[in-house]
Amino acid sequence: MRGMTGTLGPEELERYSRQIPVIGVEGQLRLKNSSILVAGAGGLGSIILYYLVAMGVGRIIVIDEGLVELSNLQRQILYTVDDIGKPKATVAYHKLKKLNPNVEITPVHARITEEIIDDYVKSVDVVVDAWTIGRPDLYWTRLAGGLENPWFTQGSANSTVR
Repeated sequence: MRGMTGTLGPEELERYSRQIPVIGVEGQLRLKNSSILVAGAGGLGSIILYYLVAMGVGRIIVIDEGLVELSNLQRQILYTVDDIGKPKATVAYHKLKKLNPNVEITPVHARITEEIIDDYVKSVDVVVDAWTIGRPDLYWTRLAGGLENPWFTQGSANSTVR
């Protein structure tokens, strides 16, 4: 988190009224002021993105090079038959903005490479590796070792090692 600022407006207080009793207003502000990079918008990524946006994370970058395919629809919850052939990152952006217009979402339709990740990773608080096919594990391990922020890969939490 780059520095907590702002307040919660009446719409946000109502929207998050079921989680504020658990995490408090301060916790909701922490979410609002946080930023997350999600690498991959497929089966795991689409679920993660949906819940991050629903809970009110302030800024999300989603990177995926894929196009929606018919074979994605049984496990990738953001997509429908109307989305087939469209870029996943772009479709995710439009669907997620309808879920919560308060969240700043940056869709990046690009192949996940070291250069692409390097361009974005230093501007976020948390990195989520939801890229499940052809994952460059050694790159993620090297990258996370140089970060001061936590990273998560395929559902298992990892913290940086200094």
